[in-house]
Amino acid sequence: MKPRFLLAALPILALPVATKFFAAQANESASGEPVPSGRRPPIIVPPIWPPRPIPPVPARVALGLKSQNASVEIRGGAARVTLKQTLHNAQNRVVEGEFLWAVPSGAAISEFSMSANGKKLSAEILEREKAREIYDGIVRKWRDPAILEFIERDLLRAQLFPIPANGEVEIELVYSQTLRGNRFLLPLKPLGISDERAVKSGVEIRLRDADLRGILSPSHPIETRRGKDSTLVSTEWNGPSRDFSLLWSRSQNAVGASLQTWRDPKNPDDDPYFLLLAAPDDAAQSAPIAAKDVVFVFDTSGSMDGEKIEQARRALKTLLSNLRAGDRFGIVTFSSSARRFRETLVAATPQNIAAARDFADDLKALGATNIEEALENAFDLTRNSTVSARQIVFLTDGQPTVGKTEIQGLLDGAKKQNNGARLWTFGLGFDVNTRLLDTLASESGGDADYVLPKEDIEQKVGELYGKIAFPLLQNVSVSWGGARVYDAFPRQIPDLFKGGQIVVLGRMKGGVSREISLEGTVGGAKKRFDGTVSEDGSREIAKLWAARKIGWLFDDARRAGKPIEGEIKAEILALSQKYGVVSPLTAALITEDEPVSVERSRQNLRGGQFGGAPSGAAPQFDFSARAQSGERAVMASKAAKALRQNAPAPSTDAPIKIVGGKTFVLRGGVWTDTQFAAEKSPKIRDIPAFSDEYFALARNSEVAAWLSLGEKIVFVWKGEVYRVGPEVPRG
Repeated sequence: MKPRFLLAALPILALPVATKFFAAQANESASGEPVPSGRRPPIIVPPIWPPRPIPPVPARVALGLKSQNASVEIRGGAARVTLKQTLHNAQNRVVEGEFLWAVPSGAAISEFSMSANGKKLSAEILEREKAREIYDGIVRKWRDPAILEFIERDLLRAQLFPIPANGEVEIELVYSQTLRGNRFLLPLKPLGISDERAVKSGVEIRLRDADLRGILSPSHPIETRRGKDSTLVSTEWNGPSRDFSLLWSRSQNAVGASLQTWRDPKNPDDDPYFLLLAAPDDAAQSAPIAAKDVVFVFDTSGSMDGEKIEQARRALKTLLSNLRAGDRFGIVTFSSSARRFRETLVAATPQNIAAARDFADDLKALGATNIEEALENAFDLTRNSTVSARQIVFLTDGQPTVGKTEIQGLLDGAKKQNNGARLWTFGLGFDVNTRLLDTLASESGGDADYVLPKEDIEQKVGELYGKIAFPLLQNVSVSWGGARVYDAFPRQIPDLFKGGQIVVLGRMKGGVSREISLEGTVGGAKKRFDGTVSEDGSREIAKLWAARKIGWLFDDARRAGKPIEGEIKAEILALSQKYGVVSPLTAALITEDEPVSVERSRQNLRGGQFGGAPSGAAPQFDFSARAQSGERAVMASKAAKALRQNAPAPSTDAPIKIVGGKTFVLRGGVWTDTQFAAEKSPKIRDIPAFSDEYFALARNSEVAAWLSLGEKIVFVWKGEVYRVGPEVPRG
């Protein structure tokens, strides 16, 4: 269950004071005659005109979360968290707020302190039973089922007063907690706020561990900066908050390999999942880098004329500047035919690099596109290479128009001619063949990327090559200690580069591996690195694996020119349902009988999800697999790549969620358990939302987690089907 906090504000109401007026003195009546002894004069309260309406009982008022920043220090098995939040009162009156925060699940909280606008607050942590009463009361009063997610959690409570009209309050929460295994969860998503679309969030985590190796965030894109004694992980984003999750590995070897496994406790007979993280230590990263041979292949056809050829020229010069002493390089440019800088690879001396820069200055865009001849020249230059690191950087903005133009023929020729070189392909714009570029890259152990219109070619190419310019371990293989591994992704273990890491996800048949080792080539010599194994992995590993498998299924079908239908489509949908993975086919789960349309599936790419169009742009995506070029094909390639490489999950507003081991899809506004089949479940038990029956069910923490999805929900539990709603059918 995810830890969250809840904020509510109650208006400060001035109590009306009634003033009574007497029409006569104590000893006189209204007529002026004396009042007899023992009688009190009449009290006359003149009406107020016009009559004042009785002020309504104020409804729940939510404070808006404007920004939040978390600073975390992790040392050994403990984390110290400082969370700063800016809350906004959008009301035109002073309010009093109550800060409620669910203590992280399983966390041993210590060193707790809290302040508002610099003043220390008195706060209390309520243990589970007392917290339960408050949770139940809030759910009944506010009719907000989302709060049930924390029903089994301790609760932190503090009063905030006053919060000025249209003002802000700065909250600082500091606490320490013990960690379980090499993972950390930071609760960030709030409940009960008025609007969080414009929330600015930032997280900075410093891991003080000299043995730290691989780092992975399943929830957010991260930037990692390694120092001598610590590693800094950071991320920033604007928009809805999501809890931040981080996984890492530790090792004392030069290249540390760590295997984390997880088996579903509810299905002990199910095969376990694993995550392999491998990364070099500081000494390995600072050691002399083995020499490499690299060939730069650039398109200079007529379609490159203008700004594209200028950017390509600058990109080539950037790549040349990344060469080191000991490296060798070559350049091939192509239009109607191919042209070489030199007939053979040359050493990366200052003189040769200067001559190559002059060669780049002389590039002109004209002619057709002969990809066949360009590839033949590149493979010929690397054919006699004796180093283990051989790379080809291939850049084009078009499809083959002269020479061999049939895509399968080009791929077959490349497979025969390649002498172990890794291809890194770049497609410029949308008039490229994604099947050709993606397959050239994947079958050689490289990668493909696309530079969209208005993106900078020099920056995009330079960023990627900066990651692969310094190879540390090539021709990598894994010894799984006798375990039967299947569905491991990526299928070919990539090379390890300076500042990089290797991430592999898969399944193990039967039992888990007890030992692991990594083998590869370092400077021409074979090396072996023993790793560690831990069975203390988390459920996130299974979800990451499912996302990666979906990405590969998409990619396999797309590159083979097969439509995503039949068994392939069924397998992707089954994975999405079981593991709660949002994919380009997720829209098919929203309605039970409606056929999947391309337009509906595009909606899953809105907001840049899966490498899609930027927010606000109309996403162009086609998962039919028949399109190999054009905007939709390029976006499909980027979508599949994002899934293959475990890009952080998109918005939590997606119409599919996995909660407490169940997967729910949103159908007609109702969160529906994927185990529910209407035709097989004629008898349904109806439960009115927020009724006594409802709260009796919520006493079970597993059911409470499901109910937290929303007011309308259908789920299967202990062989019965429950339908919850504000007005459930009768009879």
